[in-house]
Amino acid sequence: MALKNNLANLYRHQGRYAEAEPLYWKEVEATKRVFGEEHPHTIGATGNVAALYMSQKRYDAAAAIYAETLELSRRVNGEDHPETLTHMTNLASAYAMLGRHEDAKPLFVRSLEGSRRVLGEDHPDTLAATYNLAKYYNSLGQHERAYELSTRAVVGAKRAMPEGHWHTG
Repeated sequence: MALKNNLANLYRHQGRYAEAEPLYWKEVEATKRVFGEEHPHTIGATGNVAALYMSQKRYDAAAAIYAETLELSRRVNGEDHPETLTHMTNLASAYAMLGRHEDAKPLFVRSLEGSRRVLGEDHPDTLAATYNLAKYYNSLGQHERAYELSTRAVVGAKRAMPEGHWHTG
């Protein structure tokens, strides 16, 4: 199963969306059949379909799937699990692209707060959540808040990552 998913990821990153989509859906069906609908592998496979839709700028479809994966992850993993926090950020990103800022902001903020609490300030997932909130504020024209968060993310990456790591760049 993982091989199909990896191939689909490669196709998505190459912009070969028509080839990626059926592989992603086959992965979703296979993981449902083998592990069940609420298994973390199934939730992750379903989230990959939403990531494909984000790549295609199909934000409504992505948001619907991300809302589903977030709810499943909350039920399976709990509110503060790193996977749940990632699903939260993913849904927030889709909402932001749809201009649903009143829905996006609390998810971005909650994801960052949870990541700080659960993983620590300098964990790569926390740094990514910090950067995502900074991008969100920047898109709203709130450049000072964006700058503050971006600076925090860069300083944290320099502290936590080896010299020349791509996170720092």
